[in-house]
Amino acid sequence: MSLQQTLRRGWCPGALTPMQTGDGWLIRVRPRAGRYSMAQLEAIAAAAQDCGNGQIDLTNRSNLQIRGLSDASMLQAQTIIADAGLIDDDPAHEALRNIIVSPLSGLDPDARDVRQLAADLEVALARTTTLTALPGKFGFAIDGGGAGRLPSGVADIVLRVSKDGTSIGLAGAPSVAAVVEPDKAIAAMLRLAHVFLDLVTARTNLRRMRDAIATFDAARFFKLAGLQAIPSVAPSCKPSKLLIGPIGPQDNAFALGIGLPFGRITAPDLCSIVDSAVACGVTETRLALGRSLVFPIVQNSVARLSAAAVKCGMIVDSTDPRLTMDVCPGAPACDRGTTDTRADATRIADALRAWEGDRPSIHISGCAKGCASNSAAAFTFVARDGVYDLMLDGRVNDTPTKTGLSSDALAAELYAIAGASNG
Repeated sequence: MSLQQTLRRGWCPGALTPMQTGDGWLIRVRPRAGRYSMAQLEAIAAAAQDCGNGQIDLTNRSNLQIRGLSDASMLQAQTIIADAGLIDDDPAHEALRNIIVSPLSGLDPDARDVRQLAADLEVALARTTTLTALPGKFGFAIDGGGAGRLPSGVADIVLRVSKDGTSIGLAGAPSVAAVVEPDKAIAAMLRLAHVFLDLVTARTNLRRMRDAIATFDAARFFKLAGLQAIPSVAPSCKPSKLLIGPIGPQDNAFALGIGLPFGRITAPDLCSIVDSAVACGVTETRLALGRSLVFPIVQNSVARLSAAAVKCGMIVDSTDPRLTMDVCPGAPACDRGTTDTRADATRIADALRAWEGDRPSIHISGCAKGCASNSAAAFTFVARDGVYDLMLDGRVNDTPTKTGLSSDALAAELYAIAGASNG
């Protein structure tokens, strides 16, 4: 396999389209309308424990991944997931179902309930054969605002529902949007996706909406979709806050956010948290940006479920330094990685616990592909042949500021550049 093939972007695994990694086959299990039932989480844990290596990832696009599957165990894992209602009959439609949904929909009184719209979009995509030609990472989002509002650029096509109305925005065009009627919103999203396909058919380098917008202009997209572009102020590129710990009024929390350290949990730990959640009357979990699981919960059970999460090594403290870090699996889990990124990230996180003030954003990538994040970070460390290049305020493909940094030198380098006063 050539380097170009190895680093090819746009390829995404699914439950029916596994990906070979350093620790075996990996399958991605997409939630239904941004939610898993407790039974579905139990099925994912069972598939990971009985068929894989017991490791489960939560991706930055809010999907769970089962790792370490073998040729012999693959079918059993897929059967378990299918029996839980999490796989589409057609692999092409399975790959198309990339939908991010506001995690507090129906919970936050300051947000609009968009759960039915999300379900309607899933049904519409399943009935649309032509959109299966969309690139693997092309995605949709439905945002209801409130504390769990979705940031700008979270997906290629974003539907926003608020007290002021319903609008559609496009990645790469934060200053314009199209106002739509709620009952016509899903059809408008599909038309925009078809416009994308029509415009990029002869341009294979345009794999995402932001790339197409840079070439064709957002107003043209909206016009071809029968929509009118108007000035708009989209949310910032980051969520207003990570959904970690009790969510809601201090004396009346309506949900608990549990963070997965660097997006990883073991099957036994997931089972333990699910058991505790069920005992607290929880019936489902939502997936939030920042690699966290949000459990709708009554106030008097927050402490109980929080304690169970901490016992499993999960994060319920919004000040935990691991929350400002995007980290890929690295070696040996990924055959492209040349460093143990999670071990290196843990050392940096331990060093950052003494940091005073706002902690910098950090991206640690085991190779030049940068799967954990496509956003710029204050410190981006990219492994090459067992050592790291450092990009400041940049992405994995930017020009390095420094090269050849050993794993042991990362925390010291970070402090030397940005935190001398914190040492």
